[in-house]
Amino acid sequence: MVNHPNPRSFYWIVYSLVIATSIKLLLMPGYRSTDMEVHRYWMALTHSFPIHEWYTESNSSNWTLDYPPAFAGFQWLSAVPLYALGCADVVLDPTNAWLTSIDADAKDPYGTGDRFTIRYMRMTVIVGDILLVWGLYRVGRVGRSQSECPPLAAAVILLDAGLFIVDHIHFQYNGLVIGLLLLSISYLVEQRFVIAGSLLTWTLFMKHTLLSVVPAVGVLVLLNGYSRAERRTLWNIAKPIIHVCLAGLFTAITFFTPFLSQWRNVLSRLFPFGRGLLHSYWAPNAWALYLSLDLFLARTLGARKAIVGSATSGIIGSADPLRYLPNVSPLTAAILSLVSSTVVIGIAVWKRRVSNQLTMRSHEILHIVGYSSLCFFMFGWHVHEKAILLTLIPFICSAFLRPAMDEKGVTDSLAWIHPLPGRDLLLFAAVSYASLLPLLYFPAESGVKLSLCLMSILLIYNFLPDFDTSTSRKWNSVEMTYLGGLIVVECYTEVGGLHHYLFGRDFLHFLPLLLRSLYCAVGVSYIWVKSTISLLRSR
Repeated sequence: MVNHPNPRSFYWIVYSLVIATSIKLLLMPGYRSTDMEVHRYWMALTHSFPIHEWYTESNSSNWTLDYPPAFAGFQWLSAVPLYALGCADVVLDPTNAWLTSIDADAKDPYGTGDRFTIRYMRMTVIVGDILLVWGLYRVGRVGRSQSECPPLAAAVILLDAGLFIVDHIHFQYNGLVIGLLLLSISYLVEQRFVIAGSLLTWTLFMKHTLLSVVPAVGVLVLLNGYSRAERRTLWNIAKPIIHVCLAGLFTAITFFTPFLSQWRNVLSRLFPFGRGLLHSYWAPNAWALYLSLDLFLARTLGARKAIVGSATSGIIGSADPLRYLPNVSPLTAAILSLVSSTVVIGIAVWKRRVSNQLTMRSHEILHIVGYSSLCFFMFGWHVHEKAILLTLIPFICSAFLRPAMDEKGVTDSLAWIHPLPGRDLLLFAAVSYASLLPLLYFPAESGVKLSLCLMSILLIYNFLPDFDTSTSRKWNSVEMTYLGGLIVVECYTEVGGLHHYLFGRDFLHFLPLLLRSLYCAVGVSYIWVKSTISLLRSR
């Protein structure tokens, strides 16, 4: 039986939405990356060419469509209101590229283009966040928490610094796809597997990097089939996963059928394995540490000149092979990501089966989904630093939706999976935000992005019920030292920081980004190890 939400929860979400929207509107004139022009071109592409040419090479442009078909449909739908407004000819002209290159963006980050186009593109992201609000409301409503945490979770996530930086300044649509993911999880908790499977597939056809959650969902649905079956026959156990798969298959066929003639182009653009193991700015994961070790060996053993050019030039493309450590192939990265997530989650699920703790709760599912995403972030091929949001948001939701603690800091006895403790969530949030700060690399945004990060950290610290217990507030000496070092790294690497002051902008210009990436990778790896141990110890 699903708990009814507190009537005030809806108003909490509305208040948070009003504040968040106000901030987003204030950020409209600010910096924007070339991603805005990419998405504007995709809107123009989907209205200027027939659907069977959306993914073909005949559309010669720097901004080839490399998102899944459902997102291409969303870009087409986003442009429809322009016809009613009478602005389609200007905004949807494929040749009207007012940000034509990365060089142009670097010279004029605030752009010289049409103000209406800029505001319209910003509004598509803001309106898309309606799905995020709906997802937060539903996942909080179906949660079995006995506290006021669901509306607080919505407030913290709607005001999350990562979403502000990536979506509403840099320009992407992560809030929309995360909202779809939360909707699918809410239906999964309600045992409505057909809707859950359809929504999850829709999510994957909006942003294919969310394939990282599929292992977690698959294992959880199999657990549900085993635990709910009155007679544990193969059919009864497999029935829920069959429902999910059939619903997902039907949804996938619906989205992919118009693009069957282009299937090779679609797959090659969604999975560009010709690119290097790491993005130009190294995402803070295991491979950043791995390549750094190879860089250290190369410098130490005499290959310094060769390795610096390939590892730190920042060019997106095929990476040169490693000099001393074994090379990593896309298949190796995929196997490590899949095994690291499914084995740990499978062991935790098996323990739950043994202990007969058979009720799935929203905070437990969210934590497992976040952990699965973290594994793919740690070991995935060519991971972008922005993908950290696909782990951070589920972890925040999970922490706020957990059952209320008693005076001794103990949750309800039916708990199976425990979300990240408050101190670990704060540390992970701080590291995640620090890794995203280089996306805004002009001095004018320094105060804005640091203020947004500080606001998010204070919201988590003040609102998370886990901090009601004195033991949850305390970091150990290693964690305190690491957080102090993170502040030092920020001061050294930030725009106008110590590095540029001491050495100038032309001396070892790659060092600040490299240092930030490595330091954040240590923090992310620490949280991954602690999360893995916590799942393996779950009863």
